[in-house]
Amino acid sequence: MTTFWRRLLLLTGLLAGFALRLHRLGAESLWYDETVSVYLARKPVAEMIAHTARDIHPPGYYLLLHLWQRLTAPSLAHGLEFLFAWPSLMAGMLVMALTYALARRLFDAPTALIALWLAAFNPFQLWYSQEVRMYTVGASLALLCLWAALRFVERAGAMRWLLVYALTAALGMYTLYYFAFWLVGVNLVIFWLLWRSGDGQRGSRLAAWIGAQVAALLLFSPWLPVFVRQTIEPPVPPWRTPWTSLSAFLESLAETLAAFVVGQSPPGRTVWPWAAGVVALLLAAATLTPRQSAKQRRGFAVVAAVVFLPILQIYALTAAATPIYHVRYMFLYAPLFLTIPAFLLLWLGRRRWWLGLLGLVGWQAAALAGALAFWSDPLYRADDHRGAVAALAAQWRPGDSILINAGWAYPILLTYWPDAVFGVEGSVPLDLSDLIAIYDYAKFNAPTFLLPTTVRTGSVDGPPGLGWGDPASDFFAISAAETQTALAALASASQRIWHYRLYDTVSDPKGVIRRWLDEHSLLLAETPIPGRDFGLVQLFATKNFLQSSDSPDEAPPHASTFCFEEMLCLLDYAKVAEGESGAFLYLATRWRTRVEPLPALAVSLRLYDRYGRLAAQADAPFLPSTTAWRAGEIWSQPLALPVAVSTKPGSYSLEMVVYRHDTGEALSLSPAAPSVDGQRLQLGAVTLKPSSRIPVLPEPLASFDYIDLLEARFDRPLLRPEETLRATFFWRPRPSAYRDNYQVALRLFDEAGEHVQEWRFPLGGEEYPSGLWPAQLPVRDDYDLPISDALAPGRYTLTVALHRASDDLQIHARRGWTPLQRVEIGEVEVASGE
Repeated sequence: MTTFWRRLLLLTGLLAGFALRLHRLGAESLWYDETVSVYLARKPVAEMIAHTARDIHPPGYYLLLHLWQRLTAPSLAHGLEFLFAWPSLMAGMLVMALTYALARRLFDAPTALIALWLAAFNPFQLWYSQEVRMYTVGASLALLCLWAALRFVERAGAMRWLLVYALTAALGMYTLYYFAFWLVGVNLVIFWLLWRSGDGQRGSRLAAWIGAQVAALLLFSPWLPVFVRQTIEPPVPPWRTPWTSLSAFLESLAETLAAFVVGQSPPGRTVWPWAAGVVALLLAAATLTPRQSAKQRRGFAVVAAVVFLPILQIYALTAAATPIYHVRYMFLYAPLFLTIPAFLLLWLGRRRWWLGLLGLVGWQAAALAGALAFWSDPLYRADDHRGAVAALAAQWRPGDSILINAGWAYPILLTYWPDAVFGVEGSVPLDLSDLIAIYDYAKFNAPTFLLPTTVRTGSVDGPPGLGWGDPASDFFAISAAETQTALAALASASQRIWHYRLYDTVSDPKGVIRRWLDEHSLLLAETPIPGRDFGLVQLFATKNFLQSSDSPDEAPPHASTFCFEEMLCLLDYAKVAEGESGAFLYLATRWRTRVEPLPALAVSLRLYDRYGRLAAQADAPFLPSTTAWRAGEIWSQPLALPVAVSTKPGSYSLEMVVYRHDTGEALSLSPAAPSVDGQRLQLGAVTLKPSSRIPVLPEPLASFDYIDLLEARFDRPLLRPEETLRATFFWRPRPSAYRDNYQVALRLFDEAGEHVQEWRFPLGGEEYPSGLWPAQLPVRDDYDLPISDALAPGRYTLTVALHRASDDLQIHARRGWTPLQRVEIGEVEVASGE
């Protein structure tokens, strides 16, 4: 093969690997470990380092991610999952390149080229090249460390490569503690190579190598006391289980071997066939190697040592001392394994080209099947914490507490609690407030929950040394009695408790928290978190949520009690005087049933503007279902109404409709109730102010000087003469020193391009003219367009223009940098009036 074709295949392999690693990057939510990465990366450096000193991983990767996020600013509105994964992806590309370089040095160029193509498709590498964790960074440092060590053995710039080795060895230890097992394997290999070199400088070179280990240790020495303490006295609960039988050990062994070929997503969800294939492959390589050249024999020995010696160390410690095995840690040592099948495929190809090609196609087909399973099989799908937290945030109400169980999973909520308004109709709930450890409630130091507050649970009856006894640690022990006392205090301060369950069988193996909630509260809702870790979000009602009819603090019926068809009555509610566009309005209500059984009912909370047009609406069933309510019971029902960010500031009427959940039929109000039509209960006036958040908005349809038209909607495309077309436009003023009031000119043109009808409106209306609009905030404008009875049936084009109100000057329009003669926003068909 010529140099040109080799380079072309090398470049193509790298591009193929990049494309596969880019495919679906950031398409899924981050799972728990990844949210920990994001949480720590966003901390100030000093706080991050202090936090990792109490954790199970060193700070190196988090420092890298911190610098990256400072450059790219990932957020919920700006590629959170996609951007945070890029350091892993780029490190994964470096793993591919170093695999090629090492395979070429240990074997030959053809073997290296095949190994590169195997790495491009390898599902194990694809998985961790897309995960916001430290594994591909650690693997790239491991390969670079080995490269430098081999260059030292070859005497090519020996001292320079010793320095590279010491630096990468220390960086590897700062990235992942399991790097130590790799260094043991590399040291054994280098000692063996130096010993068998047989030259007169063997002693001095061994001394230089030992000096490099001392240098690496000195570089790591600032963190060494933390490493030693975390190794001897782990601050985390023992979530890995030891092998209790030979079959358990063999299952882990098969999982490890299969991962070399199909990663952690084996086709068919079974690992034994792939593990058996790897065993057969290793036996074949061991049989063939003695007949190969000295270089190839040495290469096979080096690869076998650095790949399998670290794994053997982990297996030995798991069997004899403490369970530290997990298949994800095997990835650190796995990339160089691909040189062994590459060597065998080349050997086959040199004897029968079609056998080599068939073997390569078969291997890549298996790898691609594993990759497809990784991307598509629900079993391997990351937990949808983004969706789960967004749903929780939308349903949170003042008076609710949020219980994180296990408590160290709190970075999920801190990462995914909505903090950005998306779109012209977006809104966000209140910001997540305090983060409280449950032991504060055990000491009766319990606040009430007016803001979203997260309560972290501890390891129930866990070892006292968890988190080294530091109350600020993510991992802390708490007795079952203290936990129950804390839960009682939590329930007394809450109306409802959101129970975010993830890994709680680790932190609460006896189910103390689950049992207490089941026995002392009422389950209102339960939603599984889609994904591979079987998370669950539950909503419980406390005793504060339900009051019996003879409760001493019950307010008697009074003039503000409003009944719906004598079925149930609204006893009282907290009046809402003001709110904000792009946020939620929260309304606390209390209800009393008058009859039983009740049908399943739902409530609709609404805002109407001064013209009686609907500005916001939120519907939800009563919780628990009214079918379970008994006559005379009093139930609390906290309600919320999201108000679109484009809603104009001003005064609105807050109203309520109660209806049958199955049919949508509204219940009639008692005659004394203030209503518009006997069904819409008027609760009072609400004054809205402009949003305090700048939303993420779509690209404009057109721009008129500094005002963008973002979107235009119509209630129907087909009308008859004298009917009215209702149009809704969304505008946005960009930052500008100039401000003015404008008029909207909407014009109809027939198919011949003739102007046939026009409507004019003040932009923003008389009450909110465009000269008052704050920059960057969208504004919704509604227009009623009566169709002239003089229009002939046919298809018409609707256009929009802006005119300055003071002198009727038409403002030039453009789309991007392109000037527009007319801004067409849709077609309207006028039917015959007959």
